[in-house]
Amino acid sequence: MTHDTTPPAAIELQGISKTYIRNSVRVETLTNIDCAIEKGELVAVVGASGVGKTTLLHLMGALDRPTTGAVLHFGQDISALSDEELSRFRNKTLGFVFQFHHLLPEFTALENVIMPCLIAAMDKTEAVNMANEILSEMGLASRRDHRIEELSGGEQQRVALARAMVKQPAILLADEPTGNLDEHTGERVAELIFEMNRRHGTTTVIVTHNLALAARMDRIIGLVEGKAMELSHEELKSWAVDRQMTAH
Repeated sequence: MTHDTTPPAAIELQGISKTYIRNSVRVETLTNIDCAIEKGELVAVVGASGVGKTTLLHLMGALDRPTTGAVLHFGQDISALSDEELSRFRNKTLGFVFQFHHLLPEFTALENVIMPCLIAAMDKTEAVNMANEILSEMGLASRRDHRIEELSGGEQQRVALARAMVKQPAILLADEPTGNLDEHTGERVAELIFEMNRRHGTTTVIVTHNLALAARMDRIIGLVEGKAMELSHEELKSWAVDRQMTAH
């Protein structure tokens, strides 16, 4: 008898569908999606506005539950976890970055970054040390005591990335992390995400309209009419043009 020694995928979607009820009308956002993302991969999710990219990311990140199907992380079916168990799982395993950073403006950069550590009931001294280290990696050591409103947009997004990475999560999920930034600043944030992947082996999924960014990822998943398809790097540009997506 042989045993399969292949390690489980970091993220596996098995027959995922998501349906919402809006004004008594069923809206099928995602339909029967099967997808596996391996440990350490950099994966882009692309598609026109409104096709379900953010919904897909929320399902991957246990921020929402599928209507049908299962979401597995490293072989564990997280769809079956209770809300409390999901909360603990997210804090331990996942990091999130959003287009609008969702930082707490009344707190400093350091105070924002240590939040996931404090939620996990870590020792405060250890949490501060970890936050200082990741802020230094982001080039923000000199800005740690500045309130969020005193930082530029690019600095705020780097603080958000530091908050997501402070506990070195196995998986980083990013929703348009460069979408609200100018080209130069967005490029710097993208480089930091790639550096986190290289340095820590973080499995990374990025939802983006930025085709240049998507083209630099290991793999590209395209969404259209609620269904997912694997795209080669050569197919990306023509696929996007056909769907009236514009390169940023």
